[in-house]
Amino acid sequence: MAAYASLFQGCRPIWEPDEGRYTAVAVQMLESGDWIHPRLHPAHPHYSKPPFTYWALAASLAVFGRNEWAARMPNALALAALIAIAARLGRRFAPRAGWAAGFAVATMPGPLVAANVVTTDTLLAAWEALGALGFVTAWWAGDERQRRRGAFLMWTAFGMAFLTKGPPGLLPLLAFAVFALLERRWQGLAAFRSAAGLAAFAVLAFGWFAVVIAQEPVLLRYFLFNEFVERIASGVHRRNPEWYGPFKAYLPGLLLGSLPWTLPAMKGLGRGLADLRRRSPGAAAEDRLLALWVGVPLVVLSLAKSRLPLYVLPLFLPLALLAVRRLPFPESPRLRGARMWTAAALALATLGLRAVPWHPAPHRDALRASREIAELAGAVPAEVLFVDTRPWYGLSFYMGTQVDRARLHPVRLPDGRDEALARHLERAIRGPRLVAGWPQLLDEIREQARSRGYAVEPLGIIDGLLFCRLGGER
Repeated sequence: MAAYASLFQGCRPIWEPDEGRYTAVAVQMLESGDWIHPRLHPAHPHYSKPPFTYWALAASLAVFGRNEWAARMPNALALAALIAIAARLGRRFAPRAGWAAGFAVATMPGPLVAANVVTTDTLLAAWEALGALGFVTAWWAGDERQRRRGAFLMWTAFGMAFLTKGPPGLLPLLAFAVFALLERRWQGLAAFRSAAGLAAFAVLAFGWFAVVIAQEPVLLRYFLFNEFVERIASGVHRRNPEWYGPFKAYLPGLLLGSLPWTLPAMKGLGRGLADLRRRSPGAAAEDRLLALWVGVPLVVLSLAKSRLPLYVLPLFLPLALLAVRRLPFPESPRLRGARMWTAAALALATLGLRAVPWHPAPHRDALRASREIAELAGAVPAEVLFVDTRPWYGLSFYMGTQVDRARLHPVRLPDGRDEALARHLERAIRGPRLVAGWPQLLDEIREQARSRGYAVEPLGIIDGLLFCRLGGER
């Protein structure tokens, strides 16, 4: 499974903005040796996500070298784990063909494509899947010892989910709590009982936050307000906050990303939701659990004002289980052979999505941009400052260049930083330094640079941005 998941992971360059940002933080960790404080630049802490994804990336780059395959290896391992957990859960939800759940996840375009993009989401999906396995083990445990083991696994995995992406990692836990209350009322919560598990959860989920908040108290408000309240209640991040945002951000990905299993998955989801209303005689608790596992997180994600397609990636596992739960699996050798050949063809076709040559918009290719900048400047710059525009952080992955954002007009950021260009220019940098911005900003950039004793030499335009060399102090 690991070999399958890792194929073609290095088939394309790092893309801006997300992959460039995540890899830049990992590179900074390796260069600075500081694995506690994520940074995009030595002077630019970056606390928008908990650190586990950065740790995994940095460890992979340290072992396999600074290349695209290594940057995506943590996602490949997470996808392999997700497939294995799906197959294991399939024993409960589709006893006649538990393997089919793993196969469904392995052939869905959604998880395969997502694992080829450096973000937190595939790692999060794997931890949530492990937490779900713990809950299922505890709920249907044959004895108290098995229940305790399942509950401990659940809390530990959800602690890691929180360390990967914060509160969104607990959405399945909310669904499982709703299921337990509906099935057995308050007695159902006994399945969650584990003192050791809760202790592990507290350390894993909150330990890093406690350390950095103790060092920088301003981060408490940043985490609670800017990274939690604002993402839920406001559209300040401009991520599909409109009323139709869920239909735009989530629906296409769920329907297309679950092919060719979409139809049976939707039928299973409808059956489970209907049973939640009617409680039909003989209906299985498994159907209700899977329906809530999809429905509760989807409702919460839809109500939040920050929405991106990959936020629903963890839902592909319960969709796969719904899809295979009542599919007929013939037992005749001839039909089994046809099934296996069909399975192999589907797997190869889905995996082939990664091998197809990618042609992103030019400004998304960090490798091409790094080559053009080095050619334009005549050397690899020590630092590139992007003025009043989104930085190309992927340059640090390919060039070892420090990359940061600067603003012509001072703005105090929520985490306490000041990104004013004049303040950036007060820092001493060894080696060539470039500034990049829209051509119409050249006069203002020159004025601020001159006030700090620097001359500005325009070099040329790349993807609409004017790159300039800062001359020595005058």
